Amino acid sequence: EKSGEELKNKNLSSAPKLLGVIEGGSDLKGREVCAKALGEIKELDGFVIAGLHSGESPEYRERIIREVTAVIPDEKPLVSTSKGTPLSVLHEVSLGVDIFESQYPEMLTRMGHASCFALSPKADEPSRPSKLNLWDPKYKVDKSPIVPGCSCYTCQTHTKAYLHHLLNTHEMLAQVLLQLHNVYHYQRFFVHIRSAVRKGQFEAYRAAFESAFE
Repeated sequence: EKSGEELKNKNLSSAPKLLGVIEGGSDLKGREVCAKALGEIKELDGFVIAGLHSGESPEYRERIIREVTAVIPDEKPLVSTSKGTPLSVLHEVSLGVDIFESQYPEMLTRMGHASCFALSPKADEPSRPSKLNLWDPKYKVDKSPIVPGCSCYTCQTHTKAYLHHLLNTHEMLAQVLLQLHNVYHYQRFFVHIRSAVRKGQFEAYRAAFESAFE
């Protein structure tokens, strides 16, 4: 409370954007109290819901997000710090989360995996793998890109076989090229989400995406 009063008394017209961090762990009442207190500070530009994906069930995580979004101003963005898997992103967007601080692309890169899920699947499109394990020997002579048609540097310049070779020879370039692709593909995912939201088609996009995601 003291920090909130001090913040209200400062001139923040030229300051960086300030986000209030909503703490409370798995304590729903604690989250609500924290969110209400921060929501009353008009000088805040948005909110961060911290500590998600730390052992709670998906159902309980949803309850936490719903409790928080019920008491903070709708017009200010809500940031989620989480693993940020594609399915969890879509679910949290449906609950009111606007921005994600995600580990997902880097997690894939560390494992030698490449993201390849369909970015804009059709409603009747069959499911396909969401990622490729480029350690797999089947890619030893595969001269196709990770995702045909992908515009990232890695897909435009290199093949699965080359990435497989780099991983198996423990070359640092393997992680560099994989990270370039994984981040690019993930960013394109958010482009499609924003487009669906603007068009009022988010739920249809989410349903088609979840149906095609494997």
